[in-house]
Parts: sequence; structure tokens; C-alpha cells
Amino acid sequence: MKIAVACNGHIPSQHAHSINSAKHANAFVKLGYNVELLSVERFYENKFIKEITNIFDFYGIDSLPITYFKDKSIFYFQEKKLYGKLIRLLKIFLPKKIAEILDPEKKMSQYIKNNNFDLCYARSYKIVKYNIENKIPTIMETHSSTPEKVKDLMNVLKFSNSEYFKGIVTIHQKLKDNFVRLGVPEKKILVQEDAVDLEMFDQIPDDSEKNRENLGISIKKKIVMYCGSLKPGKGIHIILQTAKKLELS
Repeated sequence: MKIAVACNGHIPSQHAHSINSAKHANAFVKLGYNVELLSVERFYENKFIKEITNIFDFYGIDSLPITYFKDKSIFYFQEKKLYGKLIRLLKIFLPKKIAEILDPEKKMSQYIKNNNFDLCYARSYKIVKYNIENKIPTIMETHSSTPEKVKDLMNVLKFSNSEYFKGIVTIHQKLKDNFVRLGVPEKKILVQEDAVDLEMFDQIPDDSEKNRENLGISIKKKIVMYCGSLKPGKGIHIILQTAKKLELS
């Protein structure tokens, strides 16, 4: 089977969905499939890739084909701090037909079709829509807890009964319930909690005292650790509130 793992950018990056996509592609390779990782290239990706020595070492994965689809529109610079907000605002008012012509994900979908991929595993909403229009079997992964607020996602869900929409992979039963409520067939939704690549941690000894010593952390000191983004919606405010209570105890 020939599988395309597609995302709308951030390959490479330290974003969670970027690592998820790369690890998924690597897992499919280990299962014996013919896999290609597809990503949109903009200013951010171009800049980041120059800062790393080897993209496969960066992700801790085996070598596999990676194909980029360069965004040749003004949106190439949409993550540039100085005028990114202005560019995203212009995107809202751009006529739909012109936006689709300029969309690198449309070209990505055509590439998948032209190269006879059997399946696309997608971490982007637009590519799913284009794939269904191109009659490409597609599985979409999404962790959105408020799909009603995501226009591109809602547009995709309209196609959920299509034979080419093979299903949704999400990470919690409540998220599945939301999608069922919005009309997605229950049999097309798989709940699978996010995983971790345990091989990366197998080399770390279980001796906590030795690990503390290596990190320069006192054996007597208590550790409370959070790993993840500090963006709104990630619950960091709860951690901060808890930390204040610990200071008082």
C-alpha cells in the first residue's frame, strides 16, 4: 500500500502536530508500507530547516521521502510577526476561487492523485476536502474540541458520508461524541489516545537519584513538571493556580 501522510506545514518544527505527523509516517514505514510525507513550505519551514542538521535525526525517525509544496502566494509570510496578522486578514476577504487556485494543498492533493497513492492520512482539513473531490481515500486526524468554530473542519464534515472519507481518528470519547452529533457516522470514528515513542526513553536509566544528579536537581527537592504548550486552552492557568496553593502549604 502506498500512503501519503499530509499536513499543511510546520515540517520541520517543534509543534506537537508536526512530531505526530512525522512519527505517523515512520510508523507506517515500519509496518512495511510505501510512505511519503507531504508538507506545505512557507517562510517558517524554510527558516527552521536551515537551523537543524538532519531532519530525520531531529524527529528521531528513519529516512523517508519528504515532498514540499511551496506556498507562492502572499501567505508564504503569514507567520512572520511583523505583518502576519495583516496577511491572515487579507486571506479572509480573498475570493474563494482565487484562494483555491493559490492553495498549495490543492496541488498536494493533485500530486497524491497523479502518483496513485492508495490512502492519505491527513493532519489538515483542506487537503481532506480536495482529496474527496479527487476521489482519494482519506483518513483525517483531528483533536478539535470545538469543531463548530473551525470553518474548514465543518466544511470537511459535510463529506463524512462519502465513500472516500474513510474516517476520523481523535483522542477522546467526548470528541467522538461531538462529531457524531454533527453527523459523522459513528463507525467512521476511531478514538485512540496519543502515544509516545518509548524507544526514545529506553536508554534513560530508571535510577531517579542518578537522573536528578545528572540534571543538577537536589534529591530532596520536589518536582512538578508540565510538558507542553503554554497557549490558551492548554490548562496552564490551572497549573499556576495549583502552584500558588502549594506555596501556601
